[in-house]
Amino acid sequence: MVLRFFLFAGAFLFLSCNTAERNNPDDPESSNYVGNRLSSSSPVKHSSSSEEAPLSSTTLSSSSLAQSSSSKPSSSSVSSSSLEITLTCSNLPSSVEKGGTIATPTLACSNGDTPSDETWTGRPVGGWVVSANTQSKSYTISVSAYCGSVRQTGVRCGTVEVVAPPPSSSSLAQSSSSAVVPLSSSMPSSSSSEALPEPAWSECNIPQYVGRNEPIDNLKFISIGNNNGRCGAITYKLNGTGSNVTTLNYTSNQIGTNQTLNITASTACSGTTLTKSCSKQVTVADYAKFTEAGADVILKPGKTVVEVGGVLLSKNMLFGCQARDASDSPNPFEGKTSFILDGKTVSTTDNQWWAGTAITSNRMLFESNNANVGSYRCQID
Repeated sequence: MVLRFFLFAGAFLFLSCNTAERNNPDDPESSNYVGNRLSSSSPVKHSSSSEEAPLSSTTLSSSSLAQSSSSKPSSSSVSSSSLEITLTCSNLPSSVEKGGTIATPTLACSNGDTPSDETWTGRPVGGWVVSANTQSKSYTISVSAYCGSVRQTGVRCGTVEVVAPPPSSSSLAQSSSSAVVPLSSSMPSSSSSEALPEPAWSECNIPQYVGRNEPIDNLKFISIGNNNGRCGAITYKLNGTGSNVTTLNYTSNQIGTNQTLNITASTACSGTTLTKSCSKQVTVADYAKFTEAGADVILKPGKTVVEVGGVLLSKNMLFGCQARDASDSPNPFEGKTSFILDGKTVSTTDNQWWAGTAITSNRMLFESNNANVGSYRCQID
């Protein structure tokens, strides 16, 4: 009986354990295994979902990089912007009077460097000074300069208009006096003439060098002030002679220094003759006038008074000569040109025929005593 009980109990336990194993959800052999339920009753479509919205690692990376690159500037654009250097030109005046000076514009580099090696274009010839006789109506000025090691070119500064200077106080006085109108017809007629000052001669200003056949008007040694149209032409007499002359009629034998020049000037103003005499010890020489840049003027050995036209003088040009022999060929004697201009010796180095120097006056004395030279071909350029 006891044995049967144990056999029965053992069989019951065996059956209970076997059933429990079959129902274990974690056991792959069990019918209740969760993996089996997922695959059979509610399949998950991993493959289909990946086909409907494919998202590869490559695509994600490219879009992220595109977003990243668009959201902040590249290093190359920042670098080129920070390295850009500019030159500015400012404070150029809008106008300048004839005979005045243009104030130099202000230059600045964007990197803080001081501009250097400036090259200006469009300004007056020779600098910033405007000639009193200039025909230019304006100057458009540009500049090129270095900012550090970078050359900035063609930077525009602006345009300066050339204007006439205001009338002087003396000319205003003359204008106002000549415009005096009687307040009433009952006023004496002499009141208007009394308002005008009497014509008067200027001081004598005979130049040191004169040409022996030079027109006297060239000397511009005297003038009539307060003319106001009341005086006629000026006539001249030389050295006490009785006849009027228009040129300095010295002979070739009178060329030299310490020649006495007496000139008496006369004019008639409102029926009254006004005269004035001027005298000076001068140097008399041959005469030559330069009026065109680059044009040849032939000078002979000896002394010659050289007159420079005002336009050439205002352009800061050079006076130069080339020695020639008797056949008008470049002088072969040592291949060298030498002459004296206003007491200053001007000469070339060996094997150079042209000699040049700066012009210092509108009237100069050229000298040469080289017997081997037939003539000098001279220019102002």
